[in-house]
Amino acid sequence: LSLLQASGVTLEKEPVHLAEIIENVITLLKPRSEEKNVTLAADAAQNVPPITGDGDRLTQLVLILMDNALKFTPAGGYVTAGLNVDNN
Repeated sequence: LSLLQASGVTLEKEPVHLAEIIENVITLLKPRSEEKNVTLAADAAQNVPPITGDGDRLTQLVLILMDNALKFTPAGGYVTAGLNVDNN
């Protein structure tokens, strides 16, 4: 996380689909989750529009969060990454 927070880092802004990032990270972590007997899932609303951001940095952030959740979830556990739109 400290690398993500480092000053002087140039962000590449582009349209980013967060649901796609979550799915890619889950696919990446799936072998480890199966070894630990932990279920990884995504709960992403269909109406989530793309955001403007750095796709690589956002992927790193989601990977760190999901990796930590996997690390600290006991066998037989369940980790869900949720994504929703708040229209308020």
